[in-house]
Amino acid sequence: MLSRLCYSATQMNGVTENLVDLARGIGFDNLAAEVVREAGRRLLDALGCMIAGASGETTIAVRRMALALGGVAESSILGTRDRTSCERAALVNGTALRFLDFMDGHPGPYPCHPCFNIPPLLALAERFQASGKQLASAIVTGYEIMPRFQENSGLPDFGARGWAGSTNLSFSIPLAARYR
Repeated sequence: MLSRLCYSATQMNGVTENLVDLARGIGFDNLAAEVVREAGRRLLDALGCMIAGASGETTIAVRRMALALGGVAESSILGTRDRTSCERAALVNGTALRFLDFMDGHPGPYPCHPCFNIPPLLALAERFQASGKQLASAIVTGYEIMPRFQENSGLPDFGARGWAGSTNLSFSIPLAARYR
């Protein structure tokens, strides 16, 4: 049974290489106009959710903690005039995105929320002064990788193996964030 649940090193190298190849293959110049428009719609939707959730009790508590920790003011906390480290801005904005639970979702046998890629990608884009084209490409990459990873995780499903859908973010965000 255990052998059916574990990937061999060769299989994992193949999965890793496929994910990297997928990420490398997504560039603004080869995105269809419709895909760019959808990336913009996803960004606007997430921004609306983050701004609406910025005044939520949980978001306020997380924001206070992030600001109390200090650090370099690299990225904006949406819905405020505050700035904090890139990582903390991603945390606060991600909390705001989730607060009202209005964010988008990817249906399927293992549903997930690819929009959770947006707060860290946005914070990184601000930190590294990425272009709009770079941000659009990053969003598309996150939206391509996270659901594919989830859908191809094999059986038994993700949850039965102790993973949650947001675990995919540890793969999709680094692969999507190619601002440098």
